[in-house]
Amino acid sequence: MANSLGEKIKLLTELAPLLLLAQQISTATSEHDRALLIIDALQFLAGKTATADDDEALEHIEKILRSSEGTAFFAYLIAKFNGKK
Repeated sequence: MANSLGEKIKLLTELAPLLLLAQQISTATSEHDRALLIIDALQFLAGKTATADDDEALEHIEKILRSSEGTAFFAYLIAKFNGKK
């Protein structure tokens, strides 16, 4: 845990991209855009781990969400979740 001011500033600097993504997630105009930004945030965090499995899984999810079929499926899921037909 960061105890000194220098350690706290270093931690804040390292996590600044995640804070920016959090701000972008909160202001995203669509659920799809929000989902892509959440994937970006998860990829940032996955990059901090020692395993490549999480990076690879998130890369696949991002590719699916960015494809036309994935976008359509995501819209379908959101509509179902929101009770729309």
